[in-house]
Amino acid sequence: MVSIQEKRDCLIFEVSGKWYGVSCLLVREIVRLPEILPMEDAPHFVAGVINLRGHVVSVVDLNLRMGRHAPRDYALTDFIVVVEWRGTPVGIIVNDVREVRELLPGDVEPCPAFAEHETHRYRHVTEVAKVGGEMVMLLDPEHLLHGVPREEDTPAEHGEAVPEILTECRRFNPGASDRERALFHARAQRLMRSPEAADEADSLPLAVVRLHGENFGVNLAQVQGFAHLRQVTPIPCCPDHVAGSMNLRGDILTLVDLSRILHLNADPKSRPAKVMVARIDHLTVGVLVHDVVDVIHRRPDLLAKAPVGGSGPRQEHLSGAVPHGDAGHESMLGILNLEALLQSQELLVHETV
Repeated sequence: MVSIQEKRDCLIFEVSGKWYGVSCLLVREIVRLPEILPMEDAPHFVAGVINLRGHVVSVVDLNLRMGRHAPRDYALTDFIVVVEWRGTPVGIIVNDVREVRELLPGDVEPCPAFAEHETHRYRHVTEVAKVGGEMVMLLDPEHLLHGVPREEDTPAEHGEAVPEILTECRRFNPGASDRERALFHARAQRLMRSPEAADEADSLPLAVVRLHGENFGVNLAQVQGFAHLRQVTPIPCCPDHVAGSMNLRGDILTLVDLSRILHLNADPKSRPAKVMVARIDHLTVGVLVHDVVDVIHRRPDLLAKAPVGGSGPRQEHLSGAVPHGDAGHESMLGILNLEALLQSQELLVHETV
């Protein structure tokens, strides 16, 4: 276990309104929740398995692992955080991925001591971190993932007694609509594909964000993280595209609304809910977005010239486009040229107080 005297990076995510963290050294990748194949003989807290590029990966439902009732249905907006445990990838279902945070020794405290007969209820959480005024429970993978079947295991080797309340026949998302089932299935099909001949390290990582009903790609190298939009403080003598500022973990972040520059049809009733923290050279700003849709990788040879025209984004606003979407429903995803956008003359403030 990592000493609380050492600083470390942790991935922070949300499950059922609670914040949890796990060491970034364990995180292998993050994917949108696909269709999961339930396994009748698996421990009750294992939602099932997925095929991750040819490897069978067990997927843990953290609610069940913590002794809570799991929501009957999962959402298309959920994620799977794939961690490496004892050389084996294991997935954890989460509702939202918040950020990667460097935790300093003063940010972390060990869990309070409980009576000996109660300690088993808290073995999955070893420490508690204070992050931006919130409490984040840090998970201990040794306890959390104990009993999770590995690819080479047989059910008899890892079986656990299943609580009587959970002995009903398992089925993935029984209340999902036909459209939702098709999307979950399409995601599972994509995850099954073997890596392309091109080295994945050479592929272009993109965050897919939604702005006023339109999806755009953003180079992940320019993204420091995402945060929920909180109290916004107006800034005097600024144009409309400067939405104000926000306190983000003690730093004052200027918020920029790109909808006008991108010539998007902004619905005044549709307000952005998240902030994409972008850094270009020495400039760090918060870009307002409605949602974070996906994280994808695309080979450089798939990059095409961005189609522009009409009242949409101009050529200088986009650095290219790549295919995006499910099989049979693919479209070209425009990639925002953040460097050009944030240096645009349209963003200059000419007024003074």
